[in-house]
Amino acid sequence: SFIPLNSTWKFDESGNNLGTEWRATNFNDTTWLFGPALLADEDSTVAEPIRTELNVSSSKRTFYFRTKFFVDPSLTVSGLQASHFIDDGAVFHLNGQEVARYNMPQGPIAFDTLAANDVGNARLQGPFLWPVEFLRPGENTLAVEVHQERSSSSDIVFGLLLEGLVLTNDAA
Repeated sequence: SFIPLNSTWKFDESGNNLGTEWRATNFNDTTWLFGPALLADEDSTVAEPIRTELNVSSSKRTFYFRTKFFVDPSLTVSGLQASHFIDDGAVFHLNGQEVARYNMPQGPIAFDTLAANDVGNARLQGPFLWPVEFLRPGENTLAVEVHQERSSSSDIVFGLLLEGLVLTNDAA
């Protein structure tokens, strides 16, 4: 497991447009808040504990999350699989490159792009296979933008589990 479900994430819940720079591996997120997942503002029951409370307001359409993880250079990673709690939609960026979307429209995604549908109550989704082409030996950065389905949404939920599919040499 590269990123456990209860891992710590840095986050920006300001409601501001951060452009695209925040996705880069060298982005300075030292002033961001941080806490373990699930990160949420949710009144409904979720199957995983909410470990970090977020603050939703009607002006916030997008929330930003970042974490770093390490891949042992001796491993041969043949695939990635992600499972997540998302309310409502998300775009996932590995080392600055988009690797997946969940419940988001096709085409360019802007700060104010709304999720395709309301998910209702967030639940664990996946696993979803992700490409490994942007994974690096050593330190990696995963940046996730979570979008609301409407500007008046009253909840946000985010948590992610990322596992590597590793080739092993079982010769005895």
